[in-house]
Order: sequence, then C-alpha cells, then structure tokens
Amino acid sequence: MHVPYRFCTDELAGYSPTCDVWDEGASSYEIVRNAFRDYEEYWPFWGFMRDNMMFNPRTYSWRVYRTFKLGQRHHRIS
Repeated sequence: MHVPYRFCTDELAGYSPTCDVWDEGASSYEIVRNAFRDYEEYWPFWGFMRDNMMFNPRTYSWRVYRTFKLGQRHHRIS
C-alpha cells in the first residue's frame, strides 16, 4: 500500500508553502483544505473568551490571518 506524504524538519519550516510546523496533507490542495477545515471546526473555541483569563482577541485574529494567508500562499504556487 502506497501512502503519499511529505516530510520536512522543523528547521526548514516556513521556507516553502508545503513545509510548515502543523500542516497536514501530501499536496498543496490537502494542506489548504485541512487548514480551512480546522478553522471551520475550531473557531467557536478559538474566537470566544469563555472562562479563559488569558484570552486575547489578537490571538484569534492571528489564527484567522494565518489560515487565509496559507491559502493565498498555496494559490500563488499553483
């Protein structure tokens, strides 16, 4: 059984769109799809304070920015 995957070390993270610390997927399409899926599933937890005294709205806005910037980076290389 052939399982497609890519591997890069943490030292190389960020040097190319297909190599980042927490990306998931074997292709640009899969990496972006998984990032947007995570955004859709987790925004209720990331975007609201609840009982978290350490909540910072800038942290949530950074997550949103990072997700959409990832999509833009991958779109530019395809």
